[in-house]
Amino acid sequence: MRARSKATFIGITGSSGKSTSASLLGHIMGAHGNVHLQVQANTIAALVRTLYKRLRRAGKVDYVVFEAGASDFGTIETVARMLKPDLALVTMVRLEHVGKFKTLEAVAQEKRALVDALKPDGIAVLNCDDPLVLAMASGAKWRTATFGQAENADYRVHRYLRKSQQFGICGAPWR
Repeated sequence: MRARSKATFIGITGSSGKSTSASLLGHIMGAHGNVHLQVQANTIAALVRTLYKRLRRAGKVDYVVFEAGASDFGTIETVARMLKPDLALVTMVRLEHVGKFKTLEAVAQEKRALVDALKPDGIAVLNCDDPLVLAMASGAKWRTATFGQAENADYRVHRYLRKSQQFGICGAPWR
């Protein structure tokens, strides 16, 4: 089903912010086409259901936004190989599932599996405020875009007004 689909597949991972990012992106992409959004149920079993049952019944789908969670070593790699994302977004690396991963570097390695599974013409969207996420751009065979508050971010939050809950984002278009 994945190989036959003409949809753009977007995988989102990170220690925090996956569901919110996926939900927001799904909403935004809904203005550009039909979206299948898969959040919280972020395992290989959920991906199989999405690909083999839900997409078949959904009709034409332009975008699939899938949240990829990690519960053990290799869980994201398995999902990523099947998802074959066109775009991979990584929110942040924190010490989640400490009993399994033990170190931030181990968590980062697990999260990187989504980026490593990108198609050659894929795009990695990385949080440049997190050095472990930004390091995923090294040796990249794909295009990379960064986001965050840092001056060197491709897309950066440059203003946030707490009282009014307004913020501004600036960035140059990229290809």
